[in-house]
Order: sequence, then C-alpha cells, then structure tokens
Amino acid sequence: LMTIAGVGLVGSDMIHAMHQRLISARSLGRYKIKRELGRGAMGVVYLAWHRDLDRPCVIKLINPDKDSSGALRRRFEREARETSLLRSPHTVQVFDFGITNKGQLFYVMEHLDGVSLQDMLDDDGSQPFDIVCRWMATTCESLAEAHARMLIHRDIKPANLFLARTADDREMLKVLDFGIARKLDDEGVGAPVVSSPSDGPGPGLPEDARLTAVGTIMGTPLYVAPEVLTGAPASDRADQYSVAATGFHLLTGRPVFTATTMEELLFKTIEVEPEAPSKVHPEARLPAGLDSVLLRALRKKPEERFPSMEAFRQALEPFAAAPGATSSVMER
Repeated sequence: LMTIAGVGLVGSDMIHAMHQRLISARSLGRYKIKRELGRGAMGVVYLAWHRDLDRPCVIKLINPDKDSSGALRRRFEREARETSLLRSPHTVQVFDFGITNKGQLFYVMEHLDGVSLQDMLDDDGSQPFDIVCRWMATTCESLAEAHARMLIHRDIKPANLFLARTADDREMLKVLDFGIARKLDDEGVGAPVVSSPSDGPGPGLPEDARLTAVGTIMGTPLYVAPEVLTGAPASDRADQYSVAATGFHLLTGRPVFTATTMEELLFKTIEVEPEAPSKVHPEARLPAGLDSVLLRALRKKPEERFPSMEAFRQALEPFAAAPGATSSVMER
C-alpha cells in the first residue's frame, strides 16, 4: 500500500534548500516531521506526526520565494481557509495552516492510506467502466462543492484522485491537492502562459508527461482544457474537461491525446477532436451513450460542455457502479 496526499512532480534548488532547512529541524510546532513524501510545483509534502492528537498527518510546505509584495502569502491564507471549509467526504480534509518562523507557508491535511488512480493505471492499465464512472461521479461531487465556493482545482489528474481505505474497511475516492486552486474572483492570478518548447521543459514531451512545468502551464498538460492552454483563466468547465480526460485515460488505458513532443501535444489538445473512447478501446465494450457523455465534457469550447459539475455527475450516474461498490484494488 502507498501513503500519499497532494503530490506533484516538480522540484527546484529552492525547494531542495527549503526541504533541508525543515528536515534539519525535524519539527514544525506541534508537528514532528517523519519523512518526505514528494515534491510539487508549490513545494514539498511530508508525512508528520501531530504531537497533541497523537496521530499521523500530511504537511505541504509552500515555497514563498520571490513574494516580495506578500501576494502569495495573502492568496495562500485565503485559499487554505477556503479549502479547509470544504466538507465533501470525497475531498481531502485540510485542518490547519500557518507560517513558520522562517516565513515558509504550510498547510496540514488528513493522512490517507491507499493508492492513487495513477498507480492503478501504471499497474493494471484500463479499469472497468462502471467503477471509472463511479470515480468520476464522486470527483464531480467533490468539485461541485468547491465550485459553489468559487474554488477551481486546476489540476485534476489520475495522480490527484486517491482511493483511501476508510475505518470500516471501505474504499473511498478522495480528491487531493487544491494547492494550485484559484478563486474565480481573483484578479491577475491564474491565467497560464504556454511557452514555446525552448522556454519550457525541452523540445520533446517529458519522459513523464504528467509534469506540471513551473512558469509554463498551471496544471498537467495531458489533462488541461484547451482554452487554458491558450491563455484563458481556468473555470469550473476547465475542471470538467480534466475530469473527463482523466476518465478517458482510465477507461482506455491511453490519454485523450498522445504525442512525441510537447508542441504536438498542445496542438492536438487545442485543435484536434478526440476519438470516442469505445473506438480507442473496443475490447472494453463500453455501453452505448457513454461516448457522448465523455465527448461532450471534452469539447473544445467550454460553453458546449455540461452547464455544471452536477449536470456532468448526473449524466455519468446511469453508467456508474452503485455507491460503495469496490474495485478491490486494496487486495491486489
């Protein structure tokens, strides 16, 4: 089994230095740092122990460098507070946040045991359609609450959807990492810049195409909506596209678009219509009607997608396994 929460894949010298300072202290107030879990565009994630509650937790430490105006700190505090108010059982719970005496920003999340959907793709490839549709529907439930609070996730992908084991031994999907979320009423925050390949991660598609390139695309290229790649701020319908792109990958074992270079991937996402999932993976015998649901959520124009995350969830329900159905991945 794997233990994780909200982990991306981008590191830097600054993050490494931040990591070394924290590990050398081995402590953060009431939290004892146990070990690093992963690194992301926003910082480093650690497994920790809450001294007062005597239980494990996960801490995400945010890189505050180049924040001379204090804008990052204000945004962090606002978004951490907003995220901590989310109550869906399918959203990872944030229960503390603050600033270290060195000026580092951090927030504290519940500790989860289980596996990510990316792990399942890596290990087993495509998944049963009814289970995938249940995962998508519960992801929609989580995001619908966030959208009602004007929070856009912006990085839905298989690695940020986690199958956790509950106290009564059930599997429950959790949406991780609102670390790059933004409020819809932010001004001047969140519009991505898509750089040329020479400015970004290199002329070829990264070996791990799940990369979130700092300063290039806020989100993960394989799952980012086309309008976001062309510079529009992410909206609730951009999250919808990402859920559908994630579901497509889980259903077929292949991303919506494949490419040998980053430039080709961006071009296809922006200009090329996706194939129907049933044609990509005919062996799966996907039910009639599921293609049209996924393809509607993957439309190039946001206004042609479902009007809300709840509407998308309702369209998925007829194809989904019953609530509480298990894929038994924990037993593999």
